[in-house]
Amino acid sequence: MTLLKISSHRKQVFLFSAGILVYFTLNMQRVAIPGTIFNELQNAFQASASALANLSTGFMCAYAIAHIPAGILVDRYGGMKVLFCGAGILAIGALLFPFSQSYIPLYLSRILIGFGGGFIYLSLVKESYRLFPKQFSAIMGFILLIGFLGGFAGTTPLVKLTHRMGWRHAMFIFSLLSVLAVLTIALLWHNRERIPKTPNFLGLRNYKKALFNCNNLKFFLSSNINYSLYCAILTIFGKKFLEDIIHLDSTVASICCALMVLLPALSNQIAGMLSLKFGNKRRFITRLCCFCPFFACCLFLVASLSILPVNISKYLFMLSFLFFSMAGGFSSVINCIVTEVNPPEETGIAIGTVNFVCYMTVAFWGTITGFIMDLFDSQITVLANGVIVYPKTAYITIFIIFFIVSSFTFWISFKIPETNGKNIYSGKEKTYHFFRFIKITLHS
Repeated sequence: MTLLKISSHRKQVFLFSAGILVYFTLNMQRVAIPGTIFNELQNAFQASASALANLSTGFMCAYAIAHIPAGILVDRYGGMKVLFCGAGILAIGALLFPFSQSYIPLYLSRILIGFGGGFIYLSLVKESYRLFPKQFSAIMGFILLIGFLGGFAGTTPLVKLTHRMGWRHAMFIFSLLSVLAVLTIALLWHNRERIPKTPNFLGLRNYKKALFNCNNLKFFLSSNINYSLYCAILTIFGKKFLEDIIHLDSTVASICCALMVLLPALSNQIAGMLSLKFGNKRRFITRLCCFCPFFACCLFLVASLSILPVNISKYLFMLSFLFFSMAGGFSSVINCIVTEVNPPEETGIAIGTVNFVCYMTVAFWGTITGFIMDLFDSQITVLANGVIVYPKTAYITIFIIFFIVSSFTFWISFKIPETNGKNIYSGKEKTYHFFRFIKITLHS
């Protein structure tokens, strides 16, 4: 009987591994568009910065919205069924993108990828907790590492493929990886464990409860915002800035962006180990997570000073980007804290809510950065090859706003409680009144 259980568990792990492959392809798609091939898309569709930024916005909005049903469904039906459905939608969107000849299919493909992808992460969280309850934190760190490696594939490797065969062929190859992942799950589907439905169906009221959890709000106003600023740099204007202003070669710029993916992947592992070493004390990690973007903005603004030598400014700009990437380097620890400040039976709902707010914030800042760049249309330069170069003042304006926001998020990080690896949700309520007619009740 024991041998049968071990064999069954091993088969489920194989199926779970195929799900991690889907997560790899999701992150590859997320990072690649539009940032890595910004110039190629701008030439192909004669698009403005806002139009391309909206590709990221559409993806992020769909990704965020998908977390609402995903949180309910994974708590109701388990992770693998939900993951399989999401992976199928993602693969359809990925196949559509390279064949798009106009804005409508282009945006539709990104929305499909985002919506399908929104079911993947929560499903993996649920399955990780079910299959590896004692190694949950370590497994989540590994999944995030694979995700970041997928993001890395959307930087330098995609640039190399694009130079060799064009962006459409390169993205078609990337889409085939998504299809391969779905086919792998289909072939291993008979290995899944048939999990009974949860009798108590959790509805939207649980999301309202999570939205007004006092400790969740602190994450919304700190790490979530910082992560959204990091995503705006990585997926929208980071590589273009390095090419336009620092005059880096496309390949070198993509390597810098690749480091912005690999550093968080490494720091996620280190953060998890540090948390365990210090007895699951995590408050110093959340503060460090919010300090890095603030420090990065300071570096960027110092590098913008004209009194500095060009070479020093160049390295300070790149260093500021790398410090900003650390905003994505503590997700494994933050997810653990989220599970410990919410009711234990509502893990999917809690993480789904935090992720929903996070990626809606990412979508918001993606739109804002595209809008700001378009404000400087009168100062752009069009090169002989059709590439549009935005002025330095456009990027400085963005980073002045980022500096103000990151100062606020760093201050909020000092309000996040220490959990010591234990669930501290007490169900206490406190009501606040604003302007006499607005009443908000917060839980903790």
